Amino acid sequence: MVLAVFGMGFSGGDTAFVRTISDVFGLEALGAITGLLALGWRSGAAVGPVFAGFVYDATGSYAVPFSLAPVALLLSLVLFSWGSASRRSASSA
Repeated sequence: MVLAVFGMGFSGGDTAFVRTISDVFGLEALGAITGLLALGWRSGAAVGPVFAGFVYDATGSYAVPFSLAPVALLLSLVLFSWGSASRRSASSA
């Protein structure tokens, strides 16, 4: 039951991801932009746990990776907001 709920939530994130990209950048280059952003997203999903494991092995604690995760999230929020704001101002000009 837990995995079913997790799966629905995770796939909902993918849907919101594509919808947000189409709202911000339009449909002209949706495939290219989605592919590029998904490459970064999936690369982070592959490298992040390995990095956290190395840090845990070295320090005996997950404090550093758990502290860096919200920082990375906030950085991505700022960069996305900055990019989407500049995109909106360019399209309205």
